[in-house]
Amino acid sequence: MKNLSTFLILMFALLQPAFAGNDMRGHHIDRLIKDLQLDDKQEPVVRKILNSQHTKMRKEIQAIHQQVKPKMEALLEDTRQQLSAVLDDEQMQTFNHNVEKRREKMRERRSRWRNHDNEDTKS
Repeated sequence: MKNLSTFLILMFALLQPAFAGNDMRGHHIDRLIKDLQLDDKQEPVVRKILNSQHTKMRKEIQAIHQQVKPKMEALLEDTRQQLSAVLDDEQMQTFNHNVEKRREKMRERRSRWRNHDNEDTKS
């Protein structure tokens, strides 16, 4: 049971930062290191492994995003067409504004991830 718990904590530590802000990854890794009660020799090795795996996951997520993006754009356009038959002009403007706000937030997150991943490659 302890091995399963450790595995789940490890997976959470690796996956959660892929979707969270930059500061969260360090927090999750620190907590994992504390939970595992690593000694001074193990800690830097484990930290390096987790950082490396995180970077690889980010690259995989980015690749998947590039594959899915055209499909998502097509779905959004289809949604807009269907909604335009139901909503008035002001409601469509509100819908489009909300979509753009969400996109801007996603761009900001991706930018932070890229900046953080670039910092990882410098270390």
